[in-house]
Amino acid sequence: TGTITAVNRAWERFAEENPGMTGVISRTGVGVGYLAVCDNSAAIGCEDARAAAAVIRGVLAGGGETVGLEYPCHAPDERRWFSMSVTPLSTSSGGAVISHTNITSRKLAEGELRQSDERLRLAAEAAGVGVWEWNVLTNRIHWNDQMFRIYNVAPTPDGVVPYETWSGAVLAEDLARQEESLRDTVQRGGGGTRAFRIRWPDGQCRFI
Repeated sequence: TGTITAVNRAWERFAEENPGMTGVISRTGVGVGYLAVCDNSAAIGCEDARAAAAVIRGVLAGGGETVGLEYPCHAPDERRWFSMSVTPLSTSSGGAVISHTNITSRKLAEGELRQSDERLRLAAEAAGVGVWEWNVLTNRIHWNDQMFRIYNVAPTPDGVVPYETWSGAVLAEDLARQEESLRDTVQRGGGGTRAFRIRWPDGQCRFI
């Protein structure tokens, strides 16, 4: 039925610490129809509440696995995100345990990382610098847009190319030294400056 039968102290504390959220205590205590609360919020346009209700109903209907959902829950004076986890109870009467974990720190860190990546992308584009990442386990490379222009290769949808796209473009007489330098850089975990030649698909030679 979606009715709350028990809550822990952390759940009660959250309600007590957020008096500005209208009726939060009356909507989260024992005996409250939690699905009805979600449905009412969904009815006024809250898509996160609609998604939460769908997850809970799916587990109550017999879903045998724990299901999770991340959602924003911003306060007037701060931005917050939580992760909801719904775990089915192995009892004859059914039911589920629903937990909410504050993941704000992780979300803020992810946002800062995205902003940093975007600044790097804009700086690289402005300077005409090619940036690439090599996954040594999968032997696949991620190129930024400028790398595709430098190598005169058609961009891929996800920016990922096989290692052979790079190694096949390097002139044969330069390749062995470049691969040795790459391996040394990976082993040392450092950096370095290299110069080599590549050949475009049309046969033109370029210095990198």
